Amino acid sequence: FKQKTAYEIRNCDWSSDVCSSDLLLKLPDSINGNFSLLGNLDMAEDGSNTVELELVTDLAQASLSGSLGKAPSYDGSRFEFQASGDRVGRLLSAAGLEGAPDQPFRLNSKAQLQNESIQVSEGQVVLAEDLQLQLAGLVTLNPGLTGSRLELDLKGTSLAALFEGMPIQEQLPGGSYQLKGQITRVEEGLTLDGVTASLDSLTRSEEHTSE
Repeated sequence: FKQKTAYEIRNCDWSSDVCSSDLLLKLPDSINGNFSLLGNLDMAEDGSNTVELELVTDLAQASLSGSLGKAPSYDGSRFEFQASGDRVGRLLSAAGLEGAPDQPFRLNSKAQLQNESIQVSEGQVVLAEDLQLQLAGLVTLNPGLTGSRLELDLKGTSLAALFEGMPIQEQLPGGSYQLKGQITRVEEGLTLDGVTASLDSLTRSEEHTSE
C-alpha cells in the first residue's frame, strides 16, 4: 500500500493566504513577487517515503527530490538539490549578503541527514560559466553551524573579476586561479586550513583563522 499526496500552488505572491503573516514579515522586499510551488509526497507502509518539490520565483528556480528517513529524527534522509537563476547578487542580498554582482548561477548538490548533521557531497556552484566551486563535507545543525567542516575547491578564469566592484580589484591580476582548502566553523568565527592557491604558475600554501 502506498499513499501519495500532491501539493500545488501556482501564480501566487508572498502576501497571499498560503504564506502566514509571520513569514511575510520576515521576507525582505527584494524577494517580493510571484511564485509557484509543486510537491509530491509518497508514503509506503514500510516507512519508505519519497518527496519531490519544485519552487519557481522571480529570483530563482529550485527543485529537491529524495527519500525521507523515519520520523521523528528522519535520520538517513537523502536528497538531491538543484537551483538556478539569472541574478545571484539579488538573491544573496535577500539573504543579507550585499555586494555580489548580478550573474547567472547554477547549484547542484547531494546531501544526507545523519546524526543530526547534513553530509554534503558532489556540491557544485557555477557563476556565469567562469567560476566554479566544488564542496563536500559536514554541516552541523548546531547553533551558528558550529563544528561544520567543508572541503572547498574554487577555480575561475579571472582573479580580478572575482572581486569586481571592490577597491582591491585594481591590484589583482586577471589570470586564471584555483583555491583549495578546508573551512571550519568555530565559535570564534571561521578557520581555513591546508589552503593552496594557484595563479597561473604561482602556487602558495597558507593556514589562518578569520573572525
